[in-house]
Amino acid sequence: MEYVYAELVRKGRSINTVPKSKMVPTCVLLIISHDIIYDQVPTGYKTKVKEALKEQGYDENGEPLVAEDAE
Repeated sequence: MEYVYAELVRKGRSINTVPKSKMVPTCVLLIISHDIIYDQVPTGYKTKVKEALKEQGYDENGEPLVAEDAE
């Protein structure tokens, strides 16, 4: 369902209209696709969004995390 909310935000709807239960996955999707920046994430969700991005292997700019070579 977050894909629907993400598309609505892309078309101009405010990020604040996304239901609370879908806010984190929707923000993660929008950041990874470079449709919003981390600063646009509502304040109360920034920490959870940052953690979710990291879990999926991305930084707060939606760029893949680079793993250091284990040699």
